[in-house]
Amino acid sequence: MLGTVLRDVVPTPAPVNTMTVVDKGWMHVMLEWENQSSDWKNPCILQRSTDDNWPTQNLSSAQNIDTNFIWIGVNGANRYTDITLSEGTFYQYRACYVTNYDAVVRDSATPTYSEWQYGAVTTDTRSSVTTINVVTDHSADNTGATNSWDAFQAAFTAAKAADYAEVYCPAGTYLIYPTDPAVKWDGSYLTVGKNETYSTAFLSGQTSNITLRGDVDGSNNPSTFFNCRLWHNRPGTEWLNVLHDPNGNPANDSDISNIRRYGFWLCSNPSVNVENVVMKNIDVDMTATPVSTGKRWYSLDEKRFQWDVSQKLMYGFWNTRNILLDNVRAKNIRGEIAYWGGFGCERYRMTDCVFSASNSSIVSMSADAEYENCTFSDFSNSGIESAPHARNGDDNASLLSSPFGSYNFAQDTIVRGCTFNCLDQSGSGVMKDLSDLNTAENSFAGIHIFNQQGTFQTVTDCTITAFRNLAIGPWYECYDSFYDNITITNPVKASGDIIYLNPTPWALYKLSGGMENAYWSNFNITLGNTNLGNGGSFFKCFCSMDAMNNVVWDKWDIDGDGGSISRLWQDKYTAQSGRSGFMLRDWTETALSTDTYGFFVNLNGSSTPLNLPSYTDFDLEWHQRVISEANGDTNIYWGQTAIENWESDNDYDLTGIDNINEHQEGSTLKFKPYNGSDTITFRADPTWNTFTQDYSITGSQVLTTTVTRQGTNKLQYVSIA
Repeated sequence: MLGTVLRDVVPTPAPVNTMTVVDKGWMHVMLEWENQSSDWKNPCILQRSTDDNWPTQNLSSAQNIDTNFIWIGVNGANRYTDITLSEGTFYQYRACYVTNYDAVVRDSATPTYSEWQYGAVTTDTRSSVTTINVVTDHSADNTGATNSWDAFQAAFTAAKAADYAEVYCPAGTYLIYPTDPAVKWDGSYLTVGKNETYSTAFLSGQTSNITLRGDVDGSNNPSTFFNCRLWHNRPGTEWLNVLHDPNGNPANDSDISNIRRYGFWLCSNPSVNVENVVMKNIDVDMTATPVSTGKRWYSLDEKRFQWDVSQKLMYGFWNTRNILLDNVRAKNIRGEIAYWGGFGCERYRMTDCVFSASNSSIVSMSADAEYENCTFSDFSNSGIESAPHARNGDDNASLLSSPFGSYNFAQDTIVRGCTFNCLDQSGSGVMKDLSDLNTAENSFAGIHIFNQQGTFQTVTDCTITAFRNLAIGPWYECYDSFYDNITITNPVKASGDIIYLNPTPWALYKLSGGMENAYWSNFNITLGNTNLGNGGSFFKCFCSMDAMNNVVWDKWDIDGDGGSISRLWQDKYTAQSGRSGFMLRDWTETALSTDTYGFFVNLNGSSTPLNLPSYTDFDLEWHQRVISEANGDTNIYWGQTAIENWESDNDYDLTGIDNINEHQEGSTLKFKPYNGSDTITFRADPTWNTFTQDYSITGSQVLTTTVTRQGTNKLQYVSIA
């Protein structure tokens, strides 16, 4: 969504359906279409309709697939899985590319589009649906007075016996805790022997086509609540001590084999496909409220055995797809709230969900995933992270083959309209008063995702606030990424970074690393009262051996708002790492602190900032930056050398470029007036250029120069356009 209203142009419709329906069922369809964009930066949009009345898309209005459009992404983003569909219903789709989006972003140009591509599908119909009411059919207590564990076990047993089932949970509060006879409570500890039987999940619905559905109130908030406690009705802040010997002493670490809680819903099976699973209108409290601070906020179990890997909300490890969480609330969980990874995992969606208070990431995913209008708060790692939980095509892992036919992990990730309140600073924020926040051990990051080559990531209309270490952090591989209309505010740690890239290889998972085709636009960043000193950067990259190509970031506003930042750009790389096709355009910045480097590049681990010998076509278009430092000295730096002094009037004072020889020969530098009414003159000066005359530019004209060897490196005139 853009800040100004734009006049729309509707493209000529295509005459026939050209989209391919790759797969479909009663709740989903997977579509692919041809990439008709001639420029990798042109993003794709998608619309859906149940009739022929297509909406006129408006790029300045909120995204909605039915009434406006949704962004799909750039370059390789030519597919989409929709898992929010009604059964037995006819749907039409159409997709096209915005062919001048960079001009729309920078110049408020009227958008132009490629020709629409169309597709149509009728979803399947379930043969029969068995509805199971947990209250009337199995005597669950929705007053919260008595334990409903056994009633839900009976309900799910009936659901798994049906072809298609909906487990309906009427409004109210359900008290839930396991009833395993082997688990003992001695007044101080929960214990069980490691060879004894105990529950690992509340719902083990390792069966397809099951919906768990609650009710909503007049504001569409869930009115079905689950109060999930541990064995013997103990709170989730405690844990089950799994003893080597059932008669051991849980007070002795040596007697403890492990610690466990239980997960809410395990919906996967290593040998059976599990698909078409829905959780809707449910509010879950796993009762493991925060304890202590920093990474230690989740109590003694971390000190003994790291985080508790057993407690999650909805999760799976193998062969799951078409999983939907719709209008779900969850809080106080010691593991990830949603976790999917492994072999054959794909196609997940979360919409209108609110998740908070996890000692790990809210979501950890190794699969295609889409997140829409969700809020993630108070987490001790990342709001959303993607991780290589499965080896990509590794023959040594073939014994874990998937019934779906592949164990490659796909990473098409779409995040739309989400809020990441990493450390909620409101009155209700459970992490608000961390006394040792600046020495806390974990990251408290916003979006920390990667996507392997051949997949894409798209993040639009999102807000990230109160982060500690980083707001956005692509890692391993980042290909075909599109970020648009991103608001980042109020970091809460003095040495954090705004954008942190670490796209490095990982041979075990056959990830080659690197970043390519990244179009990120319309960023608004406000530091509040935080000073990101001690090496804190707007952009930091530890890309040790990997190329970064075609990175275009348009229209960024970095506002100090009482805070400051020590470096804009910090890149640590090796000589083997390529850097080409970088363009940072139409930036404004009022955050750089004094006595600091705007651009700080570290080659081969050297501690001395260097210029950019391995950067080619590093087309930053400095002309469009507006810098206002506290001391009025507004130099931009390559390493330790000022290349332009923006205090100059109509003449560019580039005499400070006495180290052009540290730029790679053939590198491109472009210049353009920031104010279109200005005329800027570049004087012929043999100390830093090979110009045979003075050159003047005005309006939207661009002076293009290259670095050439003339005794020492100097700028050579190329063109004015």
